[in-house]
Amino acid sequence: MTLTLIFFIPFVINILILIIYAITKNHIIRTLFFITFVLAFGILLCISYDLPFSIPLTKEIDFSLLYWLVSGYLFFTSVGTVIIIFVKIYFRYKNPENFHFNLFGRKVIHSGFITNKEIGLFVLTMPVILFIGTYFVGRLIKLFFNG
Repeated sequence: MTLTLIFFIPFVINILILIIYAITKNHIIRTLFFITFVLAFGILLCISYDLPFSIPLTKEIDFSLLYWLVSGYLFFTSVGTVIIIFVKIYFRYKNPENFHFNLFGRKVIHSGFITNKEIGLFVLTMPVILFIGTYFVGRLIKLFFNG
């Protein structure tokens, strides 16, 4: 159980570093991503090695709670990513440098207003929000009503 909880920490850090790297494209953050990946993979190998020798321990682990916690983390990370994308687009929308006036005197947004990276992140996070978020919220409602 301790190894499982220890594995969860680098997993969370690895996902956060991956999101930061996707936004900034910094080489130092990419190196941190690979370091946390190797650390998480090493912990996963230790868990895989220890699991066959501790079968009674696997009966004590509440996997439904673990799935619910991981789905909640992925849900909130995806929602946070979408919120960051919308906030960046909103502030870009308020900047007058991103507009020009057309021949008829109307404001027109420049063609590079929304980047391909933002569209890709939005498209990738939507299924996570819909499917994993539904599981997380459904279990949360069940926990709230049934105790």
